[in-house]
Amino acid sequence: MGEMRDRLVKELKLRGYSPKTLRAYVYVVHSFVRFHKRPAEQMGSSEARVYVLHLIEDKQVASSTANQAVCALRFFYTKVLRCPFDLQDLPFGKRRRALPPVLTEREIVALLDAEQNLKHRAILMTLYSGGL
Repeated sequence: MGEMRDRLVKELKLRGYSPKTLRAYVYVVHSFVRFHKRPAEQMGSSEARVYVLHLIEDKQVASSTANQAVCALRFFYTKVLRCPFDLQDLPFGKRRRALPPVLTEREIVALLDAEQNLKHRAILMTLYSGGL
């Protein structure tokens, strides 16, 4: 992994990637090789797919972490090893969208009643009625 790691670091630096991204990509590739216990040159997109599935199912990482692993492996195989890497074999995960918390009627009344200044209360009521 030493020579491949150096090539990966040089390629990332040449392209202007941030130091945090560099560390993350090196960690992902190192973990990938350690997971399969084989050199990266002997593996391809099918092993990368198994590794990302392991991250999602076994380690239960967030979708953004899994997507970062996908990006790191795609970069490593296409730019460093210059191997044909079918991008369709390793898709990005979907992000879960959380709904914003909704205030109860009692909380809204308490919020509006807390302001004594009439002008400020009118501003708060206008903001609330406008959905802001």
